[in-house]
This record gives sequence, structure tokens and C-alpha cells, in this order.
Amino acid sequence: MRGVRSLRGMTLLATVAVVAFLVTVVMVVVPSASARDAYQANVTVLPFTSYQDMAVDAGHGRLFVSGGDLVVVTDLDGHIVKTIDGEKGASGLALSADGATLYAALNGAGAIAAISTAKLKETARYKVGSFCPRDLALAQGRIWFSHECDAARAGFSSLQLGGGRPVVKQWGWSSFIAPQLAATQQWPDLLLVGAVTQPLTAYDISGGDPVIQLPSDQSSQPRSRDFALTGDGRQVVVAGDGHLLLNTWGLVQVGLYPSGPQANAVAVGARDRVAAGVADNGVGAVDLYVYEAGASSPTWTYDFGGRANSQMDDTLAQHGLAWGPDNSRVYAVTTLFDRSAPLLRVLVPSTSSATALTLNYLDPPFVGDPTGLQVHLGGQLTALTGVAPGAQTLHLVRQDLLGEEQLPDVRTDAAGNYDFHDTLRGPGLTTYTVRFDGAGDLGASQQSLSFDLSSP
Repeated sequence: MRGVRSLRGMTLLATVAVVAFLVTVVMVVVPSASARDAYQANVTVLPFTSYQDMAVDAGHGRLFVSGGDLVVVTDLDGHIVKTIDGEKGASGLALSADGATLYAALNGAGAIAAISTAKLKETARYKVGSFCPRDLALAQGRIWFSHECDAARAGFSSLQLGGGRPVVKQWGWSSFIAPQLAATQQWPDLLLVGAVTQPLTAYDISGGDPVIQLPSDQSSQPRSRDFALTGDGRQVVVAGDGHLLLNTWGLVQVGLYPSGPQANAVAVGARDRVAAGVADNGVGAVDLYVYEAGASSPTWTYDFGGRANSQMDDTLAQHGLAWGPDNSRVYAVTTLFDRSAPLLRVLVPSTSSATALTLNYLDPPFVGDPTGLQVHLGGQLTALTGVAPGAQTLHLVRQDLLGEEQLPDVRTDAAGNYDFHDTLRGPGLTTYTVRFDGAGDLGASQQSLSFDLSSP
């Protein structure tokens, strides 16, 4: 597309070329496809027969995985670096706020172990009476734990450390299955408790004793196989009848992340990105759906496939998903159809989140006389997911008849807006190129604007 405009006795012939992801289309920004794949970077055979839980330690660059009588330690690529044994019935895991201690529920020992994340060894063990702990959550200075011994005496309790002797208090539960627990530092007064046999329940623990926050409609509360809080704790994604998005206050459904049947795992990552998993071992069936916060369509999906000599695909384990630091990895544990032989799979998105740049004339576009004409250009960097990209650095290049010159970098504001001035070096074709090299999980993009200045 071409336009002709007169400016200070000069004719401006403008041609805008848009370049995004190495595809050049005149006047059109073409992003990469909205649905993108991931590649499987590593598969690790876990040294136990029954998987329980995992926790990511971003500060030390490690992943902890529990099962059998072990806590397995891997690097962020899934390679085993140490196995901590003697942890009888290792089940739920929870990382302390400072990242220094990993707590592990020991269902077979009636205790909770404290493991140093620096030394990678158990440093303390706390007996919890006759309870058989299953899942853990840390909130209000206490370790909250669910418990169940041989499908009996299921419930949840708390362990208070410090101030002398540890104190265990039982709070009760009416199910024969140990519930899952969830809490977050961003909303320290909240404790979520739920299971496949009981409706999800929110407790206010600000006063010490858990107080049930009754939902607006108790009959509609979902039963869950897994659930995960968003970053601020104000919402929760529940894997039950699909993957539902609920406000934690009132437990009212406000959204849905479409997935397949048998939803059994969910993880919420940075910027509330959602990994929604299903237990579908049908050949070729999608097992994992990844969504941006609030999106109705997945940015990518994944089929875990099967194993040699197996007529069925692997099954995603319950609670079998976790995000790596800044959404750089998805960790998934899959098993055979009978829940045996667990594998740790490390998935890496094959591309980062797509971005796009605009580059336009700003008003007034040109200032000065022909011997010192200054151009004013600008635009916006956007993530095609709709999430604000934050302040980012852009690189500028000018190409004219005198050659190519690298200009000073320009910084966007939090919404991605930017602008710059430059003095033209003479008549003829001039091209400005703005380039974003990518940052974090934002992909690279580029855009150019060309115009031809000539005397009338």
C-alpha cells in the first residue's frame, strides 16, 4: 500500500513493511499460529512404583518428587541429582516461604519430615500422633496436613512449630479419603480443602481455628481430583467436571478452561498460566491443555503417547503437573494404566509467546527544515495473548543511502508503548527497523517502516 503526502516542499512516498517472526507482509502483522506445540526435552524413570507429589524449588534450581519411601531430587531438566531415602510413605510436599526447607508428609511413619533444600537431607522429623499424613499446605505459621490410615480416620489437622513442643490439633473431615489442601502467601488467611468425595470448601484461618466460609450455593460446589490457586489466591482452578475457574470467596464459578473428560490434574504458573490435564489413555488423545489466564482456547496442547509394547497411551497421574520457573517448563508425571511405572516428563514450549510490534508516524511526524529534518516515530509492543508485556528494551536500526546505523535502544512503558526521534541524513529511501529480541517467555518480533524523501 502506498500513500503520497506533501510536506515542506518535499514529497513523502511511504511504504510500510511489517515483519513478524521472519514473515514479511505489507501492512499486515502476521503472528505465529495461536496454537503451538511443545517438545519433550527429557523423560526420567522415577525409582518408585507409586507417584505422590512434586514441588519446584526455583531458588536452588531443583524439582522434588515423592513416592514409595523416597524423595527424588532432580535438576530443572529432570535429571536425578540425589535420592533421599528413609522417607516412609513419602506423600505431599510443601516448600517453606524462604525456600530453605521442604516439608514431606510421611504417611507410613505418622510424621512430617523437614528436609534442607541446601544440604538435601532430612534435618528434623515431627510425629503427628496416630495420624497418617497425606497432603500439606503452609499458612499462618502452621503446617496443615490431611491424613488417612487405610481408608479410615480421614481428616485434616495442623502442626504448630516453635515455642517449645510441637502442637497438633485436629479439625475433622467426614470423608474416608484424605483431602487435598491448598494455601498461598498472597492470601494467608485462606485454606482450601477438597476431595473427589466431598465438595470444595474454603476456610478462614485468620483467627487460628478454621472457620468455614459458606458458598452462595452449597449444592453446586464441585468435587475435585486436583485444584490450584491463582497467584493472588483470589481464584482457584478445579479439575473435576472439566477445569473450572472459581472465585475463592463464595466458590462461585466464573470461567471454564475447556479440556477433555476425566480432568485429574492442574497447575497454575506465572501470570496465572494454566496447565490443565486429563487422564485419557486413548491412543492419540490430548492429555494436556495450556491456557493463558482467562483464555477460552489453549495456546498449545500435548499428547503424551505410549510406550513400547503398550497398546494404550500413558495416563497423566493425579496431581501430576507442575510449572517450572517463569513458565519455562511443564513437569508431568505419567504412568501405565494401573498407575505403576511413573515417568517424569519435561515439556518445553517450542516457541515463546508470540509478540507483535507496530511502527507508525506520530503527530507531528516531521519537524525542522530539509537540512535538519527530524522524524518522530513510535508504536507498541504487544503479546498476542493479551497480557501486557511490561517494560522491555527495543533495538533500532536506520538504513539510508549512507548505509546502516545502529541507533540508541528505546525502552517501552509497562503497556508496551514507545516512541523516538531521529534526524534524517538526507533525501532518498530511509528505513527504520524496530526489533524485540524476546525476554522471558515473550517471543521475538520485528517491524520496519520505509519512506522515500525526494524533491518535488
